[in-house]
Amino acid sequence: MQIQLLTSSFRLSRSLKSFVRVKATSALSPFEERFQSVIVRLSDTNGPRGGNDKRCHVQLIVKGMPNIVVEQTKDNMYAAIDRAIKKAVRTLKAKYERKQNLLRLDKQSIKYLYPQ
Repeated sequence: MQIQLLTSSFRLSRSLKSFVRVKATSALSPFEERFQSVIVRLSDTNGPRGGNDKRCHVQLIVKGMPNIVVEQTKDNMYAAIDRAIKKAVRTLKAKYERKQNLLRLDKQSIKYLYPQ
């Protein structure tokens, strides 16, 4: 699985980098064949002032569908990463379920229009 990790306005620690890789790999590995890559962007908008400003932006480049983009802002970067990845997985599942339902409906309408 290709995971791109980008940061702005702070230095990326080894533990944070490892956390992103482990979380993304474990959460997204069941769906690995459905997307091309994962881009995770981390930022700290307030810097040393603190507050609810740690942002995690996750983008899934999905095969045959529009990209999935989710963003989560928390006061803790680990929490923002965890929530954003979970949100991306939920969105990916929902989009594929919708696509499968549309395919099923399409097949049913074809059978109705052209019975054998």
